[in-house]
Amino acid sequence: MNVNTDNEPRHNAYHEAIARQVHRNAILETISQVVLRMGWILKNETIVVAGFIHHLTASPWALSIQPIVGRICPNLPQLLVAGRVGALRRKKPFLLLSMLAYTLCWGSLAAIIFLVPGLSRTVLLVVFLGVYILFRLAQGFTILTRKTLEGKLIPANRRGRVIALGAPIFGVYSVLAAWFLYRMFEGEWLPFPLSYGVMFAAGSGLFGLAMVTTLMMREPAHPEKIAGLRTSEVVRAAVRLLLVDRNYLRLVIGTTLVAFTFFLSPHYRAFGSDVLKVPEKAFLGFCLPAQYVAQAVGFLLIGYAADVKGNRWALCLTAWLTPLVALTAVALGYFRLPQAYFLLYGLIGVIPMFMRLVPNYILEISRPEEHALYLAAFNTTRMVGAFLSFAVGGAIVWLGHLWVFLIVMVITAVGAWCMLGLIEPRERRRPEFEPEPREL
Repeated sequence: MNVNTDNEPRHNAYHEAIARQVHRNAILETISQVVLRMGWILKNETIVVAGFIHHLTASPWALSIQPIVGRICPNLPQLLVAGRVGALRRKKPFLLLSMLAYTLCWGSLAAIIFLVPGLSRTVLLVVFLGVYILFRLAQGFTILTRKTLEGKLIPANRRGRVIALGAPIFGVYSVLAAWFLYRMFEGEWLPFPLSYGVMFAAGSGLFGLAMVTTLMMREPAHPEKIAGLRTSEVVRAAVRLLLVDRNYLRLVIGTTLVAFTFFLSPHYRAFGSDVLKVPEKAFLGFCLPAQYVAQAVGFLLIGYAADVKGNRWALCLTAWLTPLVALTAVALGYFRLPQAYFLLYGLIGVIPMFMRLVPNYILEISRPEEHALYLAAFNTTRMVGAFLSFAVGGAIVWLGHLWVFLIVMVITAVGAWCMLGLIEPRERRRPEFEPEPREL
């Protein structure tokens, strides 16, 4: 970014202040993300949330609401506040407020379960979806602000390690958490929904601890006032990006197709329970640790590889794993292997790495002052196909699980093929892009 000569000393002092805190901030961000992921285990989308909804209704149409909320609600706020976040001289206060909001949302869900017993399944489903929508909206503010702050404070060649370093701790924790949940459900310590209320309360507590860790990060204020874009300007800028940047367009199309795999998340849970008769305790005792141990190993290996080889390579690798998820579900269903259902969740565990790498790639292909815009534009375009989740639910009603799994396998394979055409930004770095770590 070109800087006016009169402001150069202030900008130099600003970059030096960031450089002095890189090590501290990277460690704190790593700890914060580890604690967040610990809390996420206890509100896992594919097993815990999908299982909670499945306890309340077995309708594929109702199960399809979860992916829609998970796609639209985190992404819509990013469009609305991208200009505001981009204009903030300090991002951390806004991030802390966002984290507090979703911590309270999830905690309130646990409180409702414990303090208002006897709710009918229909009422509890409506209450859950209402709180879940608010939680996901707050998460959207958090995602945008966290990645923008990370782009400001942590150099490109250390962001993969932020994901990777906590993986061993996270993997061990996931096994211990799964053992505890297995014992809790096997012994039937608490009836439904109180058993889930315990998980939601513990998850909320871990979200709060992650917020405290983020509070300890040090962020210098930008030396100049930054002009923020209005929402209409963000929309126009997003459209312009898609029209003029073919690499960015390829990224959006490829990621949208690969992300079809997430539409199947609640249906894998229902398919295992209803068709293969996988017991509840097996989901929590075997599938859950398989998912998160695989995720920990993937984050550790692929996170480091992304720092060394670049994010494009890691994106392509993880994208090509997505068709294998649906193919594995088909194989397990065709051969009737409920005892091996944990293999499916092992593959599912690696897929979130793909969505973690996409923002890192976007941070590399955009200028620092455009980070919030690029991230918001990308996440906003992902909302376009959200209601296709209903099509997936309807197709399962008409065609059955296995045929839909095969169709999604083909769609995700096309998306993975699109990712192969992306450029490697580290081979085309220009001076106006974010500086190398030594230049901070």
